[in-house]
Amino acid sequence: MVERLEKRGLLSRDVDQEDRRARVLRLTPEGMALRRRLRPRMLAANCRAIEALTEDEARTLLALLHRAVQHHATLISPGAGRRMRRIATLQRKEAVS
Repeated sequence: MVERLEKRGLLSRDVDQEDRRARVLRLTPEGMALRRRLRPRMLAANCRAIEALTEDEARTLLALLHRAVQHHATLISPGAGRRMRRIATLQRKEAVS
């Protein structure tokens, strides 16, 4: 997906100066313009998605989604997913031994 957006000129990808393993993604001016044009449609789609919920249910859903995103924030560091798979593999090997 990132490559497609980059090829269309909507996104730029640069090496993170603080962590050379990571990449920094930024919307280009064209990407920002597209975002501005699509935002009203996105907001309308979000409203349609939760319109069957009561206000309390919608608040609960948003709070749960927020909590899930915060919990997984640690996975955004470079290599985090690979590290976790490696740890799981080592734990399985230890369990078999």
